[in-house]
Amino acid sequence: MESFVISVSLGTGCYRHIQISADATLYRLHKAILAAFQFDDDHLHAFFMDNKRWSRWDMFVAHKSEPSDRLTKKYSLQRAGLVKGKKFLYLFDFGDEWLFQCRVLRELDEKTDIPVVIRSVGESPEQYPPCDDWDEDGWEVIEVLHPQGIPPEEKKPQTEQDCRLPDLGEDDELWPDFDYEGFPRLYPLSVALEEFEKLPISIDEALDIMEYCDAAARLYGVIPLRKLLEIYNKHNKPISTDLFLKIAEILRHQYRLFSILNCEALKQHAPMDDPLDWEIVAQYVYETDINDYYAFVQLQGEKPYCILPKAEFLRYANPNYFPKTVQVKQMRQFLLSVTESQSDAETILFDLQEMIALDLAVDDILDILAEDGLQFESKTELNSFLSLYQELNNHSRKYINRGYTPAELARILPIAGQVSLFDDATSTPAP
Repeated sequence: MESFVISVSLGTGCYRHIQISADATLYRLHKAILAAFQFDDDHLHAFFMDNKRWSRWDMFVAHKSEPSDRLTKKYSLQRAGLVKGKKFLYLFDFGDEWLFQCRVLRELDEKTDIPVVIRSVGESPEQYPPCDDWDEDGWEVIEVLHPQGIPPEEKKPQTEQDCRLPDLGEDDELWPDFDYEGFPRLYPLSVALEEFEKLPISIDEALDIMEYCDAAARLYGVIPLRKLLEIYNKHNKPISTDLFLKIAEILRHQYRLFSILNCEALKQHAPMDDPLDWEIVAQYVYETDINDYYAFVQLQGEKPYCILPKAEFLRYANPNYFPKTVQVKQMRQFLLSVTESQSDAETILFDLQEMIALDLAVDDILDILAEDGLQFESKTELNSFLSLYQELNNHSRKYINRGYTPAELARILPIAGQVSLFDDATSTPAP
């Protein structure tokens, strides 16, 4: 994944879709948003990644007022937790409070060196609208600030080249200390490759283990290193505990869609005296609130781990992978019949599968899909969707089920007296 497409909205009917590098900082996104809406950068700004204005839990700011404040110049979009579907707020000018609603629409494999506006809808509001009470001297001040006068409204560019935003300058450090206490410092992948070369294992084998971590985080949400080593050794020629932990220590300092955490990071957690007890925790589990981790673990309870065959297991290392089940094909056909294009249908299907994997309530799913433009013209259409949704839900792998589908768990849990929930239960992909 090389870039994001982010929808930035300033009220109804006024929005811009901006394609920007995944390695760009939040500060660069701030500059891109202002350029896209033709605002001057003459005030402070902040991002609220939990989508709550003035929430200090997940806030990034232009200048520090507290030692714990995180600076937008020092955090890349990836480090700030951007993933497809994530919503967050951008606030500019703490006096006038221009509030922009942002949402990640797509993750793309194509690079973009500078931000590009790929869609523009609605005229930008005036940053400083005229005031009838201002006197002539006030307008003279504006003429000094803008020697050529207030610029006329520009026409919407017609080509992608015309839409390219100006060069915003070099970003500062992209890999700062993680501000959550107990989280490890992160380094570029090049540092990991150098460390891998020092180990008695090929880089390809080390990267395979990293791929196992990616897949396990996506399938299970939370998994101890001990359990992942067990899975890896079942699928491959076994490696020693010492070597596995050395690789895990290198991976702890990489930006992935997971973190390898100990009890220092996981507050109120039982002591983890053995590093094998440290846990791989997917970013979606803790990105809003570290306390969500405890609710997540409680929901998982004592469910067994779904250990897929190696090839299928590793497919989950791709964050965009979902198995092509019968239920997925049926839902796709339905969405094609109620949307305007195949692209719209595929986007809605992907969003739907992600929300099901997260075990969102159906009412919340319907609200989000309505925002995406999915409208049902009749009660019959809605009922058809709900019927297909129920089938898709029952045959989708869920994080809180440790990779099992509800249908698979229904076959396993009734015989809990015969199969220990602390033992592995093997599974094949849902039909």
